[in-house]
Order: sequence, then C-alpha cells, then structure tokens
Amino acid sequence: MVDFRGSEPFSPLKISAIRLPRRRDRNPPPDTMTTAHRYFLTGLLVLAGSFHASAERTKVLIIEGASNHDWQERKDVLTAILSRDGTLDVAVSITPGAASDPGWATWSPDFSAYDVVLSGYSNGAGGEPRWPAAVETAFASYVNTGGGFVAFHEAANSFIDWPAYNQMLGLRWNDANVGTAVQIATNESLILHPPGQPAPGAYTSHGPNSNVLVKRLGNHPIHAGLPSSWLAANLEVWRYARGPANNLTVLSYAKDPETQLQFPVEWTVNYGSGRVYASSYGHIFPGDVEPAGMRCAAFQETLVRAVKWCAGVTPPATAPSDFPTPAAISLRDHAEGISGFGGPKPVAPFSNGALPTLSIVPTGVVVQEAFPALNWESPIEAKPWPGQPGQLMVVEMDGRVFKLADSDAATTRTQVLTITDRVWYINWDVGAPTHKHGGIFSTAFHPQFGTGAGKDYLYVYYTHHPANDSPDAQVDSNNPFYNRLARFTWNGSTFTAGSEQILLHLHDIAKGHEGGGMAFGSDGFLYLAFGDGGDESNNAIEDTQKLNERARSGVFRMDVDMQGGTVSHPIRRQPAGAGSYSANYYIPKSNP
Repeated sequence: MVDFRGSEPFSPLKISAIRLPRRRDRNPPPDTMTTAHRYFLTGLLVLAGSFHASAERTKVLIIEGASNHDWQERKDVLTAILSRDGTLDVAVSITPGAASDPGWATWSPDFSAYDVVLSGYSNGAGGEPRWPAAVETAFASYVNTGGGFVAFHEAANSFIDWPAYNQMLGLRWNDANVGTAVQIATNESLILHPPGQPAPGAYTSHGPNSNVLVKRLGNHPIHAGLPSSWLAANLEVWRYARGPANNLTVLSYAKDPETQLQFPVEWTVNYGSGRVYASSYGHIFPGDVEPAGMRCAAFQETLVRAVKWCAGVTPPATAPSDFPTPAAISLRDHAEGISGFGGPKPVAPFSNGALPTLSIVPTGVVVQEAFPALNWESPIEAKPWPGQPGQLMVVEMDGRVFKLADSDAATTRTQVLTITDRVWYINWDVGAPTHKHGGIFSTAFHPQFGTGAGKDYLYVYYTHHPANDSPDAQVDSNNPFYNRLARFTWNGSTFTAGSEQILLHLHDIAKGHEGGGMAFGSDGFLYLAFGDGGDESNNAIEDTQKLNERARSGVFRMDVDMQGGTVSHPIRRQPAGAGSYSANYYIPKSNP
C-alpha cells in the first residue's frame, strides 16, 4: 500500500506494484520460457510465415456517449487510428442518453468478446448516469480476470462514486481531500502527497494546452524503442491527479508550464490480473478542427502500444520514423472512421440469398510516398520482378516500363521497355480536361519468365490510335482506336519494342471503360477483363456482351502457349469492327 505519512520523495517508480499473472498474456517473459517453450515458439514462427493471414487479431471495444469533450468526433478519429495499425479489430458501442432513456435497460456490452475496452465515457459534466449496476459489475469482473482497459482522457473524470473504477484508474480528477497525488521530483523519484496536501490548491486541474516535452520514466514495454523524451503536441498536464494509487506505475511525465512542477502524463495499474492504462493525451473539444493533440504522432503511437499491452500483446520495439524529437512535434494526417483497404471481411459465404448483417473492421493502410527520389508521370502498376527478390517492375501509362530496386532509397531506375510511339496516352496533367484517356492499363509476366524455359515474355494491354496521339484526336466510326494486347520478349537487359507480337487488336469508338485487369491463372491461361467499351451515355449498351459484335463486358481466357491437343484449339472466328483481329493464342477447350 502507499505510505501516506508524508510527501517526501519516494522511489522506486512503482507504487506497491506486485506483478500478477494475467490469463490473456500472449508473450510470457523470458525467465518463464523453458527450452520446450522456445522450440514451440520457433515452430509457431515458422507457421506464421505460411499462415500470417489467419493470425489472431486483437479485439477492441470503444465505449462513448457522454462527455464534456467532443466524443462524437473522437470515436471516429480513434477508430481510424486503431484500425490503421492493421492488427486491431475495432467495434464501437454508444451508450444511451439521459437516465430516463429506456435504452439503459438493454445496454449491456459483452465485454468478454473483447481483449481491450477503451472508454471515454464521462458522467462528470452533464449529469449523465452511471452504467447499470449489472454492467458495472460485469466490467469490474472483466478487468479483474484479465481484460484490458484503456481509460481515455476524461474517462479519468467519471464514476467518482464507483470504488472499483477508482481502483482501476489509480489516479483521476479529484478534490484535494481525496486520495494520493503523485508528483515527480527533479531526480525522477515520486513524491506522494496525502489528502489535502500540498495546501492550498492540491485539487486536480490543468493549465492551457501546449506543446510539452514528455520524458520517459523507467523502461516500460509500451515505450520500448522510443527516445527518452519527445515533444508532444497540444497536451494537457494534469496537476495533482489523485486516487488510491495502488499497484500503479508511472510511465512518463511532463513539466506543468504554469507551476513548473512535474506530473504524470501516462500511468498503468494492475487491477487483479487485468491491465489498465490512462493518460492526459488526446484532447478534443467541440469545434476543434483536425486537433493537433489527436494528430500527434507520439499520442497515436503510445495509444496503439498501450492497447496492445493491455491485451497482453508485446508492443513493437522500434520507434516509427515520424516519432517526434525533443525539439519538434510531429503531426500525422487527420483521419476519421475506417481507414485503408482490407475489408469489410465476409462473415459467411453468400449462398443463402441473404446478405451478411455483420462485418469486421477492415485492416488499415497508411499511404506513404514511394521512391521519393524518383519522378513519375503516371505509374499504373508495380509488381515484383520474377526470380529477383528486391527488384520491381514499375509501369508508366505513357508506354514506359522500368526496373528498379524495391527500396525508398532508390535513386536510379532502368528503362526496360519504351513503346510511347504506339501507346495512345493523353497526359493527365495537361491538355483538354475532357480528353484525358488511354495508355497502358495492365501487364503480366509469363509464369515461366526467368526459368530458362524460353518464355521470358511480358504481356501488355494498352490503347492504340493509328492516326495521332493528340488530345483532339477524333474518335468515331470512321476514326476508331484500338484496345491492344501484345507480347514483348526479354533479351537479357530489355524488352525490345521490335519483338512485339499482337494477340488482340480490337476496334473501339468510345473513350472509356476499357477494363484491363490481367493475370495468369493457376491453370496457366491468361485472363484479361474487358469493360463495356462505352462511356456514361448509351455508347456502352449497343455492344455489351454481344458475341457476334465487339467483345465487351467479359473476360478473355487464352492459352498463350498454344498447346493444342486436348487443351486448346486455334482461333475460329475474328472479332467484329474495322481493322480488328486476334492471333498468336489458342482458345482453351474448357472455356464456356
């Protein structure tokens, strides 16, 4: 227990911190790992390389619904921050409103379904009610038996008359005569102030938000690999946060700009076998536009790490490249809601005529500039170079293809194909805005490229206008352009333009909707998807999926190896349209 007898400096950094076993720990400490454990973990790592897509994801429940801060905006920002990590599945539960709201009778989150609960709910300002007694009991039991809890910002000013909640927080907003306050001495030891001290003004408060230097205290896993200090953006320094302070660990601290005294910024509490994290990070008031405190890279990084640690997952041990320095803040792009690609993931196969009613939060994707030292016109594809790890092919729509190292430090690239003389491409940055069109749409390496099988081919799908390449090139029934699929051969250093072998040369008279997704299937056949070949008017309707007209709105399936026999047969019919033709492939006999 905390010694309340005085306010003299106290050390070590933990206050009566007895490490209790947690049922959710996924990463046992090294001293508990036997040789058998190590062999087993090695096996798991090997399996992880093959089955990474099915790795267990951490499930997080955000609870909002009452606050004197902008919880409506915050829930969307927090969802974006957490989902962008890519390992966290995020759900949001909004509480009912006033105590008279009938929704309280049925609001009862299933805490056991989640690894961590993050709550910003605060009933300290607007007279909102406490949670129903059954919900409070279930939540306390959930944390006590190993659940994780992240108390977000003003959640430290909620449920002042709920004893179990106060024990979970350790420190919170309180009057001067309640609990113990923690201050950090200049030698980084802890100063414990009992109720009513130091007088006067020992109640919890804060001054204006500002950019504040935050300093680590100790070596907590949440801060693994982070610098010893950093400049946090728009941070509140809470003076004299008070509470039971049992099983409490202070992670970081900052100097209050007004009093010049040092107080905790982040702390954790062991509550039973559960882990709790709280901090003064993350301020957002109604009317704040893209608040710097929520965009702060230090806040976002420590929040994600805290969520993982509370779930029993070891946080990363390296700092991100944009983590702030002691001299400068670092702000990330503002984001709200689900960010990035990856979902929603299907709940079940669509086989019963009914759409799923539940989806899983998509994984997040952070957009970063690739190859910043190189200039690009309009890259359309980047794919691994077959048989050469660390090498990429990048395709420009204007008819150029490059080979380069798969490294953002790359400063050079090798041009391995140039067909700008035949690709109809209207620069998307210049020219008439209504005429931007064309170029290379897709490429595919032959599956046996680089294997010594004599099939070092690159297939390229592009548009070709036989007249000119002007933005004002006329396109009508008398002046068509063509969608062309061609093959180019690698000579050991380049794809020679003169090696072009045309497979498809298809008449088109309406710009747009060319399609162009292309890939080899596991059956060895080349698949090329075509659009309707029209535009937003009726040009698409007249030719869509007419087998006796132009081939549109479908998929070509081609045997480019022309195997014959029981596998495929020669082309039997040429496509419609002046100047159209197909050659140099066979039709698989298994085609529908």
